[in-house]
Amino acid sequence: MIKKSAQIADQIGEALIEMGWPLGQTVRTESELMAEYETSRAVVREALSLVEHRGIANVKTGRGGGLHVAYTRKEAAVNELSAYMELADCQRDDLVLMTGAMHAKVAEVALRECSDETASRLEALRAMFALPASDLAESIESFDQFWIELAQLTGNTYFSLLISACQKTLRSIIYFEPRDVASAMEHADRSRAHKLKIIDAMLSWNWPLTSSLIDHDVQQRLEALKRTRLLAPEQHTNPDISRLKLSHLTALKLARDITENELEKGHRIGSEEELLKRFGVSRPVLREALRTLEAYSIVKMKSGRGGGLSVGQPDPSHTFDWVLKYLNTLPTRMHYHLDFRIALEVQAAEQAAKRVGRNETDVAGLYERIEAAQSHISSPHTEAATATTARIPVEIARVAGNTVQTFFTGLALANVVSVFRFKSSQEITRVINSYRLVIDAIAAGDEGRARRQTYQHLRDNYAPYLQVRSEDQIKLKLAQSA
Repeated sequence: MIKKSAQIADQIGEALIEMGWPLGQTVRTESELMAEYETSRAVVREALSLVEHRGIANVKTGRGGGLHVAYTRKEAAVNELSAYMELADCQRDDLVLMTGAMHAKVAEVALRECSDETASRLEALRAMFALPASDLAESIESFDQFWIELAQLTGNTYFSLLISACQKTLRSIIYFEPRDVASAMEHADRSRAHKLKIIDAMLSWNWPLTSSLIDHDVQQRLEALKRTRLLAPEQHTNPDISRLKLSHLTALKLARDITENELEKGHRIGSEEELLKRFGVSRPVLREALRTLEAYSIVKMKSGRGGGLSVGQPDPSHTFDWVLKYLNTLPTRMHYHLDFRIALEVQAAEQAAKRVGRNETDVAGLYERIEAAQSHISSPHTEAATATTARIPVEIARVAGNTVQTFFTGLALANVVSVFRFKSSQEITRVINSYRLVIDAIAAGDEGRARRQTYQHLRDNYAPYLQVRSEDQIKLKLAQSA
């Protein structure tokens, strides 16, 4: 059961999105929130703590204090995604690989437009990144901005949101420790030159070269990870981390402990007294940290005799709901969503085929999803069929083994469930049979066939719903992508 403070935090986030309150405005005091939600000051403060940790808004204390709008709606959505990924421990390599896949797709989509406007914006981007950075911090910031600018060039909100969230998460969990600033700046200069090569390849509309350069960029980032180390949150110099309150730092420590010790769901972590001694914090600080983790179902606290804190199962559903409300405020296009799904699902199918081989457990799990969807074919309630079928690509992503890919596939499919319904049993059957072909390829360990079948599945079953100039046009684009 969701705690009232978590429910209020969600509602505050939704209100911030729907109302579009301006930056810098203090929109509610504690007393006003107590009256609005008919609850105690303690519950309101719990809710505000969650809101602050998730990066939805800031909380001002003292005279004239209250809920302070400190972020744009997009920044708040990025913060929410990043907060979940960090606490739920999306792996560093997974983040790099996922952002690399998105970088490649963003470049492909930009090239697909082949317009004078695209070329003009690429030229402007090149001019901006041709200027050398004044220091290492500026270099790192500009590299992140490079891909965000490229994503914005496509106009696709999904890509922009994912890349921004992944890069924010990477910055918060990685500490790069150069041997000396001079060598680090040399590396930064080489990286800048490489990104300029990517732009030049795009300006020549050379997709094979662009793809090769992006692959090289991803490999360089993976190599760089080997020269990084994880710091305890309180040691971090990253301003996004160092300014967090003690309760938030405690939540990060506990989340990391769960991951590093590979604690399974249900494992007892300890009593409140044991945790107080372990982390050396006050009871209010500890309880605030635990509420943050409980909001994402990362831990579960049981009161009474034999109770204590145990490991939960991270649940992104509240994050999905909140971010989807943000996406629904935007004038997005359906083919943006399809491009996003292609980027996620095609790679997931290929990686699942590579990873699963003939692992009977993973293969059985995939076919169980098919059978579950099959059971809804004759149901008059297409919502159940839609939701059950949407779990299939999420399961494929899980088998692929990339935590970030699984997370964002879940987000993409949550959006499908919110806007799409099957119209007939024939339609459900066609989609399920299409997924079965994908899973057959994965079970056979055939990466190429898994990739092709996923493209064909998305093309045949979702292209007709896109609001583009013609069905033939979108099929042509999909064929070119394949």
